[in-house]
Formats: sequence, structure tokens, C-alpha cells
Amino acid sequence: MRWLRNIFRDGHSNVDVEALRRFSDSRWPKEMGRTHGVEHWDRVARFGQLLYKEGADLDVILAFAYLHDSERMNNGHDIDHGKRASCLIDTIRHTKLQDMTDEQIAKLKKACELHTITHRTGDLTIDICFDADRMDLPRVGITPLPQRMATPQGAELVANPHYEDFYRKIVRETNNKTIATMTSGTKWGLGCLVVCILLGVGLVGFIFLAFNERAEFESNPEKRRALFDTPDKIEKLSGLRLPDFEVLEYKMGETMITGDAIDTLVVAFQDVTPDSLYHLLSNAAGWYTMSDSLTFQYANTEKRYTVDILLEDSSTHAEILHARW
Repeated sequence: MRWLRNIFRDGHSNVDVEALRRFSDSRWPKEMGRTHGVEHWDRVARFGQLLYKEGADLDVILAFAYLHDSERMNNGHDIDHGKRASCLIDTIRHTKLQDMTDEQIAKLKKACELHTITHRTGDLTIDICFDADRMDLPRVGITPLPQRMATPQGAELVANPHYEDFYRKIVRETNNKTIATMTSGTKWGLGCLVVCILLGVGLVGFIFLAFNERAEFESNPEKRRALFDTPDKIEKLSGLRLPDFEVLEYKMGETMITGDAIDTLVVAFQDVTPDSLYHLLSNAAGWYTMSDSLTFQYANTEKRYTVDILLEDSSTHAEILHARW
């Protein structure tokens, strides 16, 4: 990748990031797909480079990009994957990370271990790692919010009204790589062309109907609300069992960059105390602490749904954000 190679030419990083990228990608279970795989890591690295400022450590930021999710066991609830990544760092300390100092290793381990459970540390390098990861939330249909960012520059970027266009640009930039199999030989070319033509003719009608169905769904608030307006439906989507709740308000969101929609229910949970609700949610997901609310995220990667819950402090009122991506 041109932008990644430029880091080495400019002399900004002493870590062999391309080798680290190959190492993590070679260990990534391909059946887990791309949600937390190498394409996500590439974008985190790029966001980290853009957030970098004097006083931060780019070596740590780039190494974090390719290690923080490398030990995931699934794409959904895996609260300990950061701790496992921190342990992995010890095993490659004198090989893949041999040019890093003990201080850098300590920061890298801390960033990996805390990235899903801590809002802000006060360490510029680690907080840039956190924000670089959060800036790629649009890949699962979630818009990063300024108040959830750990650095001023991260908050400023996501608050920009043109962030969606900026994100698209980053996706295009990091995906600009050569696919070798597309130029591996000419003997398959004619056969592939014929197959593609036949498949294309056969699928035109299906694709037309699919687009019409999606457009109808996106413009229909009742259908969208009906996907997640009861605890049973949310459990079916995300695996999370919530207490009964009363829907106070439904807010239909915009279609997102990589997702079909983000919609919001404002709810009041019933027959629970604020403490019991907090413990139920915090025991089942990674969360970010905030001054006025707590955010919990649950994902069903097989069905491509994400459910976020924004819980008001010391209250049983919450916003439930639903994304299909």
C-alpha cells in the first residue's frame, strides 16, 4: 500500500509494519471475515497516522493497529480479546517487535488490553490508538460520536459534517491494492467471461427486485421499528436478553456508509433497578465509560446486526441503537 510504504520512506516508523501485517493476517481465521480482519486493521493504521501529533509514538500506534484484534475468537462479544493480544505481544517481543523499547512495549500492551473497556487514559499515544479504532465504526453502521473519542483531534474529525465523505475516502485509499489472482493468466479469461455473462443475464431480474425491496424497507418506519421493538426481537438479533421495556419514542436514522440503517428506540426498562441493569449490560459486553451515560455494544456477525445501548447514568432509561450492516 502506497500510504503504508511512505511511512518507511519518510523514516517515521522503526517497526516493520508490513511484516507485522502479514503475521497477523496469516493467523486470522478466514471464516471470521473482514469485520475485524486486515481491512479493518489497515484503516486503523491509516487513522492512527492521521491522528498522530508531536509527543505521540507512531511505532506503538501502528503496531496496535495490526495486533489489537488479532486474538479475537469471534466478531461479537469477546471481552478478553484485548488481554489475549497483550499476551501475544510478549511472545513476539524479541522477533516481530524486536526494535521496540521496553517502554513502547508496555504502552502497546496497555493499549491492546484496554481498547474495548476504557474511554480515555490520558496517555496521548494510547488514546490515539483508541480513537483510530473507533473511527472505523462506520464499517458496522455506527457513527462515532465526539463525546466518545479520547483525543481532541479525534473528536474534531468525527464532529465534522463531512466525516462520512472523509471515511469513504479512507476506505478507497486503504483498499487500493493489487489483487494478483486477477492477472494470474489468460487461459481462464474467456471461460470466466462467458460464465459472468450468463450469470449476469440470469441475475438481472433478481437484483432489480432486491434493490426495490431494500428501498421499500428503508422508507418504511414501521418495518424498521418492527425489527427490534421487543426484548425477544433484540435477543434474536444479537443474543442479548434484555428486561422488559416500554418504548417511549422511535427515531428512524439515515442509511449509513456500510450499513442499511441505524434506528433508535428510546425506552424505559421495567422491573429493574439502575444498578441491576448496569451490571446486566456490563457483564455481557465491552463498554466505554462516559460522564453522562454508558454505551454497550453487542453484535451478531452471522446475521450482520449490531445493537448499541446508551444507558443514562443512575437511570433505567436508555437509547437502543440498531444497525443492520
